[in-house]
Order: sequence, then C-alpha cells, then structure tokens
Amino acid sequence: MPAIHILDLPGEIVDNILQQAILSRVWPIGTPRQYDSPSGIPRVLRLRLVCKTFDAMFRPALFATRIFDAYLPISADQATQTLRYWPVRSNHAAQELWHAYLVYRVQNEPDALVHRYYEVRTAAERLFSTGLTGLSLQSIIESLCWLALTSVAGKVAPKSYPDHFVIENGPDLNLLSAAAYLNCQEVVKSLLLEGIDPTQHDDLFPAAIEAAALAGHADMLQILQESLPDMVRPPADRIANPRGFIGHPTLPTVLCKGKADPQAVVGAAMNGDIDLLKMALHPPSRSDVKSTDYFEQPHGKVVERSLPGLTLRAAMLHSKSLDVYRILADFFAQNTDPAYHRLDRFCEFGNLEIVRHLLDTGVGINVWRRPRYPSPLHEACRHGHEAIVDLLIERGANINQRCGRFRTPLYAAVSGGFITIARKLIDSGARCDLDVLKNSLSSEYSAMTRLLLPHLSAQAVYPNLYYLIDDKRLDTLPLLALIGEHPSLSFKNGKVRPPVPPKAEILLNRKLRRDNGKHGSFGLRKSSRNEN
Repeated sequence: MPAIHILDLPGEIVDNILQQAILSRVWPIGTPRQYDSPSGIPRVLRLRLVCKTFDAMFRPALFATRIFDAYLPISADQATQTLRYWPVRSNHAAQELWHAYLVYRVQNEPDALVHRYYEVRTAAERLFSTGLTGLSLQSIIESLCWLALTSVAGKVAPKSYPDHFVIENGPDLNLLSAAAYLNCQEVVKSLLLEGIDPTQHDDLFPAAIEAAALAGHADMLQILQESLPDMVRPPADRIANPRGFIGHPTLPTVLCKGKADPQAVVGAAMNGDIDLLKMALHPPSRSDVKSTDYFEQPHGKVVERSLPGLTLRAAMLHSKSLDVYRILADFFAQNTDPAYHRLDRFCEFGNLEIVRHLLDTGVGINVWRRPRYPSPLHEACRHGHEAIVDLLIERGANINQRCGRFRTPLYAAVSGGFITIARKLIDSGARCDLDVLKNSLSSEYSAMTRLLLPHLSAQAVYPNLYYLIDDKRLDTLPLLALIGEHPSLSFKNGKVRPPVPPKAEILLNRKLRRDNGKHGSFGLRKSSRNEN
C-alpha cells in the first residue's frame, strides 16, 4: 500500500492529529492533566514551525484543546503578571496570543459555571443591545477581552474567590466598566443614577474610572469623577462588600480625597497622555481646584511609605513614558530611595528610555534587594530586549549573577528562546553549565543547543546524559543525536560515544586499554567478570 503524506489527509484528521500532538507535548501519557513544566508551552508553540500548513492550522487546533485554561502565566517567582501590564510593554506577542484565546473562549463557552468567559460575553451582549456603541458584537467582545487582560490576567479563567464573596451587583459593575472603556456615555450615566460605584469592580474588569482613563476618554473620566464625593471611604465589611477582599492588584485600599481615585491615576499612567494624567491627579470637579496636593499631602513632600505614597509608587510602575514617570516621581522628595524605582520592572517591560534615566540617576544594577527574584539583567534577557541588555552590560551588570527561578541571565535568555542575546552574553563572558543546556534541550531549540555545546566540556556532558534528557515527554534519539554534535563526542548506532583515544596512547595506558570500547548510550559502564 503506498504511503500517504499527512497533509494529504482530510483537514479534520490533520486537525485532530495536531491537537493530539499539542496535548502530548504539554502532558505526558499516563500523567494527570495538572502536570505542567516551564518547557511545555514553548514546545507546543514550536509545532507551528513545522511547515506553512501547520502554521495556518496551529492556532485553531491550539485553542480547541483549551490547554490555556490550566496553564496560567502567573508564577510565585515572577514579580509581575505577564498579561496585566500589556499596555506598557514594548512586545505584545504573548498578549496577542492570550487575547485571541480569550476571544475564542468567550464566543464558544455556553456554560456559565466554567470559569468567567460567560460573564465577559454577557457584558458585551448587554452593551450591544443598547445600540449606543455603533460597534458590532464581535468588536465589543474583542475590546472587552483586552480590558479583561488589563485587569487580572489569568484570573479571567478561574474564579479567584469563593461564591459567597461574589458581589451582588457584579453584572452592573462589569457593564459600567465596559461602557466607560468604550465611551458609551448614556449607559454610564444611567448606571450612575442607579447608584453603581465607578471605583468598584468584581475582579473581572478594572473599575470603570480606571477603564475610562486607560482608554483615554477624558470626557468620560470627568463624568465619573463628578459622580464621586470629595471623600470616599473604603468598605469596612468585606462580606457585605467584598471589594475589601478582592481589592486592586497593585493598589492598597486608601481613603480617597478630592475625587482623585488612585485607579484613575493607574489607568492614565498606562495610557501615557500627560493631560489625562493631570486630570486624574487633580480632578477639575474637586472643591479646591487650585490645590496641587495629593490626598492632603503637599506636592514634592508626599511620604513614600504612607498609603497615598504607595498608590503613587504603584502608578509609577505603570508609566508608559518617561514624562509620566517624572510627573509621578515629582510628588516625592528628591532624596528618594533608589530601591523604589524598580529598575527590574522597566527592564521587563522594555522601556529603554526609563531604564537609561534610572541608571543615569544612580540606581544600582547589581545591588539587588530581592535575591529570590530575577535581577534587571535577568528580566531584559528573559523578555528579549536586546537594547536594554546592551545598556546593562555596558553599565557593568554582573553577567553571571544567580537569582530566582531563572538562575543566570544566560539561562533566562535560553528560556525565552532569544539566541541573539544568548550569543551576546557568551561573548561577554557568561558561563554555560548543564542547567542551561538542559533548558535548551527541553524546549527542542536545536540552534540554541548548537550554540551552547562548544562551551561545555565532553567530561561535563557525557556522564550527565541521563540528566539532560530525563523529561518523559521528549524523544531521546533526536536529543542524543544533537548532543552527539559536540566537538569531542559522536553519535553512532543510536548512542552517544565519547572521544576514542589514539591507539598508541591506549597501548601505553593500562586503564585506557581496559576501558576502551566499554561505554554505552549514557555513560561509562563497569566491565563484567567475563569481559575482564
């Protein structure tokens, strides 16, 4: 029977084959679906590189498996959430993939008890039914999915709190945030008259006042500010009003004065518009229009460790531009503690302008106050910001500093798959070890492995072959063949062979003569009694 090429099969069969290939790369056969490892998703994404046909069919097959419901980009070793800061990041590749997945799940999930996709679609349908947006239902869903990623990242999928903490008017809060984000003023005014608070949320979307500022709607922000009293007290009973339990992902609960809600400041900082930021800091509808204070603290003398100071610090970490950062930093005294500037965050976001400003003002590169978490150089390498990596190396960053789950900067670059940065680090003196090589092998990045192999000795690689390919999901033969490309090793008959000593040296050395030829696939083995 003649062989049939896989791409000659019907599309439904090829799609099913691709789905099974995706699942087998994330979860090994015979293991529970809760299993996960950092190499799972990168190995899945490499399937799209097989050919152009696979690339075209990859995303629908990936979404049909629904593996992202179980794989959330949130880690205890990661200071920030990968998705929630997407408006201030310079690279949106991961965010665009997750946004497309969220749109797919929102459109195709009929069960209200499966995560919170149904709630997003309900808000979109309610807003579309008003007929006041001028947008299609598809466009509204796509916009609200971006808003959901801004709010709580992976928490859009699982319910992040018990049912008894669900806010009773949660659907109206979600509708208010959606209408504010899309500048539907009639819907917003109607909900405000019903008593819906624009500073609250139920952990699905950000509060309406933050959504309006994020979208850059100055007129909508002013409407929401006018609805607030001059003083807003945080809720005291978290069971009656669970916002005290849910809170804001980055802001402390603080007594708001002068209608300057900190959530609006965060939204305006992410938007990057200076005039909008000034409106969020000093609402024109407040009682004392001429005051430049922030929560009754004088401009330039805000106490850093006070609750208003902490809200400003949180807003600074959302700065989209250097101008926004400077406006917020001016609220504090000039002798500000450099540790609060968080150089690592802006290295992660790829904001070269702010990174250079912080280094010029004396923020240290290697004086790291959180050894468990990645350093600035780790973050720049892990997210592929070459210009920032060059700047940090030029300013004297420790090229081999170890910290956090990503160990060394070279390990971080290999984890992100950035071969140009890995080559740059090696040329600058970065040390390559077995952990880095194993990371490259587990992600099946052959070009990266070929870059790393010459920088490890055969004496280090050969005895540790079991360690390097111990992942049950990986096919050992291709990996062994790849390791066999080491300058001092070889791959023959399905086995990695150590270098064979010259014949004259074997004859002169009793130990070499005894051990010659007695090696297996993974390392030297002891001779049997018969062989001796």
